Amino acid sequence: MGLELLGQGHNLVISTGTASGKSLVFQAPTLHHLATHPNATAIAIYPIKALARDQVLRWRNMAEAAGLDPAGINRIDGDVRDLTERRLILQRTRLALMTPDVIQQWLMAYSEPLYGRRPLRHDLREVQNTQYNVRRFLSNLAFLILDEAHTYDGALGTHCLYLLHRLQQKRRELMAQFEPLRMIAASATIHNPAQHLETLAGLPFQVVDDRYDGSPRAELTVQHAVGREPHDEGWRDLQAAVREVINDDPDRSYIAFVDDRQLAERAAAGIEAARSITEDAIIVESRDAMAYRSGLMQRERIEEALRAGDIRGIASTSAMEMGIDIPDLQVGFNLGLPHSVGRIRQRAGRVGRNSPGRFIIIAPRRAFQFHEDSLAAYWRQPVEPARLYPSNPNIRNTHGRCLAKETDLNGTERSIPSPTDAWPEQLPQTLREIARGEHYAPEFQTGDPQQPHRNDIRDAADGRARILQVMPGGETELLTSEVTRREAARDAYPLATYFHAKQSYTIEGWRESGGETVITARHAPPRETRPIIQNGATVTLQQPRVSEQGHLEYCAHARAVAWERIVGCSVREPGDSEWRDVHYGAEGIPEVVTNLRTTATVVIIWEDWFDDTNTRRDVARALRTVMCSRESIHPADIRTTHQNVQVVRDGRSSEVNRAIVIWDKVGGGLGLTKAVADNLGRYAQALLEIARQPVPRSERERLLREDTAAALHRWAASVAPHTLDPEQTPVITEYAGATFRSQLEARWAACSTNGELPGSTNRPGSTGGHRISAW
Repeated sequence: MGLELLGQGHNLVISTGTASGKSLVFQAPTLHHLATHPNATAIAIYPIKALARDQVLRWRNMAEAAGLDPAGINRIDGDVRDLTERRLILQRTRLALMTPDVIQQWLMAYSEPLYGRRPLRHDLREVQNTQYNVRRFLSNLAFLILDEAHTYDGALGTHCLYLLHRLQQKRRELMAQFEPLRMIAASATIHNPAQHLETLAGLPFQVVDDRYDGSPRAELTVQHAVGREPHDEGWRDLQAAVREVINDDPDRSYIAFVDDRQLAERAAAGIEAARSITEDAIIVESRDAMAYRSGLMQRERIEEALRAGDIRGIASTSAMEMGIDIPDLQVGFNLGLPHSVGRIRQRAGRVGRNSPGRFIIIAPRRAFQFHEDSLAAYWRQPVEPARLYPSNPNIRNTHGRCLAKETDLNGTERSIPSPTDAWPEQLPQTLREIARGEHYAPEFQTGDPQQPHRNDIRDAADGRARILQVMPGGETELLTSEVTRREAARDAYPLATYFHAKQSYTIEGWRESGGETVITARHAPPRETRPIIQNGATVTLQQPRVSEQGHLEYCAHARAVAWERIVGCSVREPGDSEWRDVHYGAEGIPEVVTNLRTTATVVIIWEDWFDDTNTRRDVARALRTVMCSRESIHPADIRTTHQNVQVVRDGRSSEVNRAIVIWDKVGGGLGLTKAVADNLGRYAQALLEIARQPVPRSERERLLREDTAAALHRWAASVAPHTLDPEQTPVITEYAGATFRSQLEARWAACSTNGELPGSTNRPGSTGGHRISAW
């Protein structure tokens, strides 16, 4: 079906399950076109380098079968750092495998006219040669492949939205005779694929989905094992579960997913301790476990060892979530419940490809409290829609500046596209104005405005960081790169225990150098550490006062500034039960400070019960938990502030004690917390119902005390009645707890007895299916 649609000239999105042959559908027509059009070129975009590494050999084998020279299929990404080497690769390339980052920071940067200006950093002739080859390549671009298209949401997706339209515009400018660009996208987990791709690329798409998927499927059993929260010793539960599974069968292979780099390292080290010091030697000597995450410099070696069976399994972040082909994995684990159904299905799709597989979610029973207390109900949910935020000012500024450099506004090249061209409706005028310097918001500028192509499209408002290991002789060597300053502040703050390649280090110093954060670490025995954080926010209110009881308002990009300070570190030595606080000021260590313009929702409650600091903290955290669960937002992207809140109204600023601010931690803001302003009453209702259910804490987390939840719901009903469901009323009858309790116990008893929950389904067109059970 897919090949037929492509043969008819349509753009196509293939939305079928993992290992269903999606790659063949976009490889065959692309290579056929290159074989029959000697000058044509193509780009295959992969969201991460590891996936491009995994796929390049497949492309080359297919190219050889199609009569093409495999040397014309090449990968250009951050692993190829030398600019001359990149140019030489591009000169011989027909199909380039690239990440969005290298397209933004290199390909599009060298697509701009030179205007006779001598570059400051590179030889003029080399720059001209690179520009010539880049422009030649883009002028012949016929096919654009977008693999793992579901990853293009949030900040990265919004960057790619602008990037894809700039790429098409540059191609249009360079072509002697315009021909439509052919696009093929693929993803196993994508909501409303045609609409998402049309928004992302500005082109119409046809869809091939599971209705046309006849590929065989082995049975996959999905199970829930009761464990602790990931950061509350849950990683120890993961270690125990992995050991039990691999000890049952010495030939069994596994993959364990965690949502934190340091937890991946801790889990791997607990399964098998490192016997060497260097990353390379640790990989060679590992047999039962290895961590896999960004920042490791030998990830390709780990992939090869896993394929060859030299390593039985890995503890991985989302870096191994996408279509890297490890066909013989039999068991998968997930520590905690991911923030999206799409993510858990991607991860479960890594196992059981060639034979029946088993995927185990290790989480407290309360993890499913927003999903009918049921793994089956959670699994049956549809995949969440991708979110794009073209109004983010940091992102918009970056791409407007890039477009101004790429396009000659004085007429030597074609003008910026007219509103009739295929751009999303809200973009052409905005981009045109910013490219010309109109309505530019300098307070949201990131990086060097004269070199906007160098801005990081993973986190536009964040700088980069390097972690250097201090060797016994005092010299330093690179321990890890590919870390943003925000990630470093979370994991590698001063005095923290930092894990890398299953080894533990103590962070000794932070310093800023040339726009980059340089961090030094020294090998040391592990201990438990956690940062001591102070935070606050300044919000500018514009809406009229809602009520004498309080105020609820969402603050857009220019009206919220949040800050965080890491002022110390709590330390617990091995074997100790008590934590010891170390304050940086007393030790002469500079604090780690982050300031961020963002979007936020502010809640001001002028009632006595909200005067208590702990109550405000609990309410802020509870609202964050409910929002992230219901809206499929990653908790790491949301922060809360319950003190140090400055409110500006009518030009006057004052500190407000009875206030909380919920803000998102992406530079410029993505508007994520608007969900709180729109749904406060519904969230309060959910929190009240949870608080009133007489279920032990081991099974359900009472996010708020019942009196606090009732007060919050009463306040929301009075101040923001539009956020309540129409059928809701402020008066709530007592919950029939005994009935709920008996139903819950019966449900888990049934799971333990027959190992299956009602509602499990077999996938159409497959030989296997999904079984949902408790473990």
